[in-house]
Amino acid sequence: MSSPTSTDLTLSHSTPIQADNGPPVVFTTDDMCDDDQLDNRTRSNAAQNAHLPIARLPDGILQAIFEIEAQPLQYIYVSSATSDRLPFQVRISHVCRRWRRLALQTARLWSTFVLNHQIPLELVTEVIRKRAKGAALNVNIPDSHSFSEIPWSVCNTFDHAVEVFPSLVQFVEQHLHRFKCFSIGVCKHSLSHLLRNQRTIAGALTALRFTLVSCYSPATSVPPESGYQLHAPSLHAIEVDHVPLPSFTPGTRLPNVVVAKRYAHLLDFTPAQVLQEFRDLSHVKTLAYIFGLWGTDVTSWLDQTIALPQLCTLQIGCFSPNPRSLAQVFQRLSLPSLHRLDLRLLSQAHEEEPLFSALEYVPMISELSLNLAGYTSPLLLRRLVHNTDGGQPILLPRLQILELYNEFEQYQNHDIFEALEAMAILRCNPTPNWVPLKKLHIAPPLPRDTVETLTQFGLLVGDLGIRKFIELEM
Repeated sequence: MSSPTSTDLTLSHSTPIQADNGPPVVFTTDDMCDDDQLDNRTRSNAAQNAHLPIARLPDGILQAIFEIEAQPLQYIYVSSATSDRLPFQVRISHVCRRWRRLALQTARLWSTFVLNHQIPLELVTEVIRKRAKGAALNVNIPDSHSFSEIPWSVCNTFDHAVEVFPSLVQFVEQHLHRFKCFSIGVCKHSLSHLLRNQRTIAGALTALRFTLVSCYSPATSVPPESGYQLHAPSLHAIEVDHVPLPSFTPGTRLPNVVVAKRYAHLLDFTPAQVLQEFRDLSHVKTLAYIFGLWGTDVTSWLDQTIALPQLCTLQIGCFSPNPRSLAQVFQRLSLPSLHRLDLRLLSQAHEEEPLFSALEYVPMISELSLNLAGYTSPLLLRRLVHNTDGGQPILLPRLQILELYNEFEQYQNHDIFEALEAMAILRCNPTPNWVPLKKLHIAPPLPRDTVETLTQFGLLVGDLGIRKFIELEM
């Protein structure tokens, strides 16, 4: 099959424009013209490619393949020196007439964008109008500040009648009602400039992500009148990185999945405000929450219990000079539905006893993920899954799946192997006191003979991939 060259992608009717005073542009929105406007060389290649066996696939299968392989549109124009950056859907539109017709008719191929200040947003709007048609849009804007001629002004302009990045605001306001997934890099100031309407309507939005970019005035508060309410009846998941959670209108579907990163020195909040934010998440089923409390008074927790009745999965990271901070959080939370707890992101300041104190508040979990770094592994395993000291209750009697991650990528001694074998012998059979432990996922992998021994006792052992902080799939 003949692959298109940069020459093939230059249409005879198109007048090349200059991009940043560089080489002539060879891919513009005009390249997505109708197939009767192709130049002669592309016509010749198209005729040859049309007779290849792959051309016999039905239209629906080809379009499905195109959608699977489609890439975000990061370049609305590409110079001859960078034509290798052309996204997949542009390349296939120059293979043959049939592929071109199918590609240009498949709106979802032209509905996902990664935007920066070098891309004229009016050209993006043209692509949306001509090719995305009525398809929902997936938009990623890594850095909103780059759209301002003076980036620092975004964080120092408090009159919201002054537009600090008018082209970006206009683009978002024009297309927000069609956004399905929207990710944008902001700080608390740029967010207030971007979403200016008191009632922001995003009818198709299912996933929303606010990532943090450098803030030029982190200590300066946002004027209270700049607040907004989000109306998103289809919203499923939201991720906020050091910016406040939005307030929702009564008609908004509250998200089931929330990912939040909170550091006191960036957001200037107190431990009590951490728990207050938990109070606003009573509807959440999956929560990933990481917070740091450096320089704050960790004794200033709320007195009342906060219920999260629907929460099933919790990933929590706590960075604090007080190792009992996590236990203080769990002491204030009611988690009746929690079955999976991921503590892999705890700081190494958390020793065994503070960890055990925290786990006493969630005795019914069935899945636990831990980072072994900083712990005495045999003691940790004995208390987590069984008790040989007498007098102390079993800490997690319902535990069925245990994930252990060792960031040092090696085991310092062989005591852990013996502890794992003792755990398997005791916990792989049911008793009135506990349910059997079924699965152990561990990284780095255990020696083969240890795996075979654990398997003989009835424990299913698997490798554990590098698990990161929960992120939304956008």
